[in-house]
Amino acid sequence: MLSWLLFGSPRLRCLVLSSGILCGGDSIRILSQLSYYSWSGGVSNIKSLQTCYVGSIMEYNLLATTEKILMSAASSQLWMNLRAVGDEEARTNKTRIGGLIQGKTNLDPVEAIHLLREHLRSEPDRYDKLFRILPVIEWVETSMDEIVGEVESQKEQVKPEDTFRVTVEKRRTDLGRLDVIDPVAAVFDNEVDLEEPDWVVLIEIIGGKTGVSIIREEDMLNVQKERAALSLEAD
Repeated sequence: MLSWLLFGSPRLRCLVLSSGILCGGDSIRILSQLSYYSWSGGVSNIKSLQTCYVGSIMEYNLLATTEKILMSAASSQLWMNLRAVGDEEARTNKTRIGGLIQGKTNLDPVEAIHLLREHLRSEPDRYDKLFRILPVIEWVETSMDEIVGEVESQKEQVKPEDTFRVTVEKRRTDLGRLDVIDPVAAVFDNEVDLEEPDWVVLIEIIGGKTGVSIIREEDMLNVQKERAALSLEAD
């Protein structure tokens, strides 16, 4: 179902799609939970609605993955779980990339991951639509100069005796993994450990923007793996 609606300013004409994505001008709103709407010269009677204003992806500090067909449900699930761990102002929405959700927490993103892990242990069924949840410490433009510069600014926490691994996840880019890994790894004099590093240099390339995070393994939440482990413990 497609309907043209006029929201507020006459400059902002929006298209409501049955997929739940609302677009207009430079703005996008994601309707994650929409019971119904009615049109009578404007929008009236929108109920059970969780909306998120989407500016730039650089405003967001969490990324989550799910199945493409579950994106709306996963977005709502992440939003509700962030609220459950104390962030009542959290925002989540689908991206235009299949299976990728973005979130904005007012908590420190790494702290949010740890709180979500504790919540997952007590409420595993509330995470059944989510695969992984990752923090984003900083966004930069997708250029190797910008990426390497941000890695250099975050590497102060890495001690000389610490090990590291570079993990690159890329979407909508022509850059190859080695094109990114080699110059990023060259920033460090530390030993590489691909299995159990002290630090993970996580590079999330999404088109023209790249998330850069130097974090611990436990600062990333592999939801499906941890739910499976909890299930085994219960047995």
